[in-house]
Amino acid sequence: MLEENRIPIDYIAGTSMGSIVGGLYASGMAPDEIENVLANLDWDNIFVDEGLRQDRTFRRKRDDLLYLIDRKLGVKDGEIKLRGAFVQGQQFDLVLHKLTDRASGNINFDKLRIPFRAIATDILTGKEVVLGSGDLAASIRASMAVPAAFSAVEIDGRLLVDGGLANNLPVSVVRDMGADIIIAVDISTPLFKREELASLLEIASQMTGFLTWRNTERQIGSLSNSDILITPDLRDVKSGDFHRVKEAVPYGVEATEQSMNKLNRLSLSTSQYARYLALHPQTKKTPPVIQFVRIDNTSKLDTEMLTARLDLN
Repeated sequence: MLEENRIPIDYIAGTSMGSIVGGLYASGMAPDEIENVLANLDWDNIFVDEGLRQDRTFRRKRDDLLYLIDRKLGVKDGEIKLRGAFVQGQQFDLVLHKLTDRASGNINFDKLRIPFRAIATDILTGKEVVLGSGDLAASIRASMAVPAAFSAVEIDGRLLVDGGLANNLPVSVVRDMGADIIIAVDISTPLFKREELASLLEIASQMTGFLTWRNTERQIGSLSNSDILITPDLRDVKSGDFHRVKEAVPYGVEATEQSMNKLNRLSLSTSQYARYLALHPQTKKTPPVIQFVRIDNTSKLDTEMLTARLDLN
């Protein structure tokens, strides 16, 4: 909607799902591509650490029958340990790295198509952490690591979790980046009712919701008359309904249309917007070229056997 109405974006900051959408757009992905990619992801398997069932051996499939709850035990330093979170996130990490391969590696987020910040929370201090460099996929992953539901992400020695705990609507962050007019999109969802608290993810989301509501209100209160607040009515789409992304998009369009009277004053002329696009070109995805594969085998398994299993042809 903003592109169709020739409204330029100079800075982006996002928290949780906002960090995914904002990070992908900032790295050069087009809006329709973001919509299609997120709508077609296999969300049911992304949040499963064991991998697809059809890809596991018979013995590993039998493991599913051994646990009354989906929190497997482990041993560390001679003590039995429970996992620190419902989802460790290996599958999700792989997906995020694939989606952000336009901006892979250790980078400065100011060098993206549009300068970007992902917001996370230091789980040891509760303080906001603004991520403006490093691995884009890891930063996004940290920004949406709901405590207890998703494992924390360690970046620069800090254990980071969902940024919504500290700054769910990062108005202050883009203002610090240099923005003088803010377009804030608040997709906070209502708290769950008692009968809706049926899983660990929903309980964790409810706990996070208590904190995010308070800091979101503070950020909204900091908006000036020149800023614009867009608050889509998401109906019954909750924060954990990742598989309903496609369904939620029209709600965002609807809310933006209702704000067009204010947004139109930010619209550029056709020639001005063309110059803006020239300075912020969208980047096409180019698959990486693998030059060689080296196996550094420190296991008891035969290197030739491992090479054959890799299927490098």
